[in-house]
Amino acid sequence: MPELAANPAFFFYSAAAVVWCLDLLALWFLSGWVRAKTHTTPNLEDGESIVKGAIVVAAEPPEVARALRAHQNAMATILPFLLHANGE
Repeated sequence: MPELAANPAFFFYSAAAVVWCLDLLALWFLSGWVRAKTHTTPNLEDGESIVKGAIVVAAEPPEVARALRAHQNAMATILPFLLHANGE
């Protein structure tokens, strides 16, 4: 393990992993914030418990759909990078 910690590539991989995980968390909070801002929810249970008075919608509003797409795109690119750590 000490030789791994001394490797500069491991340092840069770890730094990138931390930054990208923080990015995923920020996008997760953004999607919730946008959904709360628009007062919409895709199901009735969330409208009754999480955001009081939320409107149940069949299709996502454009703002919510954009935030969800950003989160899905980030997950599609970041997770394979994190899982492919050996580089060989």
